[in-house]
Amino acid sequence: VFDIQETRKSIELEKEENRQAIQLLKHLKKEKYSLDDLQNLKYMTVRFGKLPKQQESKLEYYQEEQFIYKELSRDNQYIWIVYCSDNQNISMIDNIFSSMSFEFIHLPSFAHGKIEMAIEELDKEAITMEKYIETLNQRIEAIKDENKDVILLYYNKVAYLKMLFDRCR
Repeated sequence: VFDIQETRKSIELEKEENRQAIQLLKHLKKEKYSLDDLQNLKYMTVRFGKLPKQQESKLEYYQEEQFIYKELSRDNQYIWIVYCSDNQNISMIDNIFSSMSFEFIHLPSFAHGKIEMAIEELDKEAITMEKYIETLNQRIEAIKDENKDVILLYYNKVAYLKMLFDRCR
């Protein structure tokens, strides 16, 4: 059961990462970027993610640093941005953004070409993940059902021991 729960947790985490990637791609879609062009730059590195709104004023403090950024959109909590820097300075720039609680969103390696196609691929993967999570949940329930007598026996023993312990106090 533990292994199944761990597998389910990792799939749910990956599903959440994909959900955020879809959200980011929808913001990028408005800008009409090609993912391949952004991911295959030779001398520059591009990062995607969201910055808490309360950190926005700190960007001005770093305006002399070697990076550019573009706001893609904003919601109640975050500013969705893309930033880039030359490959020599990207580590320093990443540290700057990390210090501002920037949440990096990594695009899956299979997301290529047109953004619409990448969103479609991620949606398909999300459906597959959801089906697999449901299968895992069914396996956990089946294991519980198969072992309910043993589980009940252990529960009763623990409850009895707790009652004895409480009386001894």
